[in-house]
Amino acid sequence: MNAKKIRIEPGEKYKIFFEKDNPNNESIQIRSIIDEDQVVYKKLSKEEQSVSYHIGSVYYFELLQAGGVIKKA
Repeated sequence: MNAKKIRIEPGEKYKIFFEKDNPNNESIQIRSIIDEDQVVYKKLSKEEQSVSYHIGSVYYFELLQAGGVIKKA
């Protein structure tokens, strides 16, 4: 796996939307790609007006893309 396969780049913003009122829906911004298999992203919260940082596998983003739940914002 590598980040180039799913074409994500640092700085890009995405919306992850599963269904209406799903607590896992989120807006994120890609901050960095580490060793081509880890993604550092910033989770943006409108309700709380807060920001948190997370690290996830590129595989996670491939699954989101395959499921059609991630779209560029």
